[in-house]
Amino acid sequence: VPAASPARLVVVFETGPLGVAEGGAVFLQPSPFWDWDLPQVRYPDAPGYTTVETDAPGVTLTPDDSAGAFVSVGIGGRALAPGERLRFVYGEGEIGARVDRFAEEQSPLYVAVDADGDGVRAVVDPVARVDVTAREPVRLHLAGPSTARPGQPIRLVVAALDALGSPSIVSRGGVTFVDPPPGVALPESVDLSGDAG
Repeated sequence: VPAASPARLVVVFETGPLGVAEGGAVFLQPSPFWDWDLPQVRYPDAPGYTTVETDAPGVTLTPDDSAGAFVSVGIGGRALAPGERLRFVYGEGEIGARVDRFAEEQSPLYVAVDADGDGVRAVVDPVARVDVTAREPVRLHLAGPSTARPGQPIRLVVAALDALGSPSIVSRGGVTFVDPPPGVALPESVDLSGDAG
């Protein structure tokens, strides 16, 4: 998913061998870092709208977003039996849910379970993850040391960045140095194609 863009992400939770008791709860929380939209269950036309459903007969679900950072789903009617599933859709509405503002591989969406309803939850392992990719490169960033001695070689780093500052993939091309100042030795060009930044 491109950084800072709206997405519709489906996360399926399958109950483990001990089940989830009536009065227990299952939680969905996107990464708390870098401006993910908060999940919410009240407004279908607002960002972060999240739905949850199950096809387990006799189980009722009570979603609650009052904590702000996550959606908790109370289990009622009967316990969730081993192997029964909940299906979360984060970003179900037209607006979707905005993901991480920076490119990041394997950005987490946490599912946690309070299996016996005692108020203590644990994160499910493995954690659901999504790759957030950089957008198209829009600028070059050149970085070097703040000081150097005359005649001393220095290292300069050239980076292709997207509009939000993430290293971006360059499909082809690079940088050509034109008319360097006298005494400055630079390569004729630097090929950035295929590199992440």
